[in-house]
Amino acid sequence: MQRIIADILMLVSLLLLPAWVTVCAAVVLFFYFQNYYEILLVGLLLDLFYALPVEPLFGFQYVYSIIGVVLFIGLSVIKDRLRTA
Repeated sequence: MQRIIADILMLVSLLLLPAWVTVCAAVVLFFYFQNYYEILLVGLLLDLFYALPVEPLFGFQYVYSIIGVVLFIGLSVIKDRLRTA
């Protein structure tokens, strides 16, 4: 039940708050829940709603999706190392 409420709040955050607030909230929720795969969905939805082509990246548009994947992999490693330490 907590996860459903957190997902609804994340969706509201995605629609109403700046992207950096949503990404920070997703990172916090990643550490709170066991496997927070929703961080990948958050990155995809941020790109679908707000993405514009980034000229320094040769017009690449899916920056938040890449950030979501990198955060998921990186935070998974950090989370495992914190548990074993």
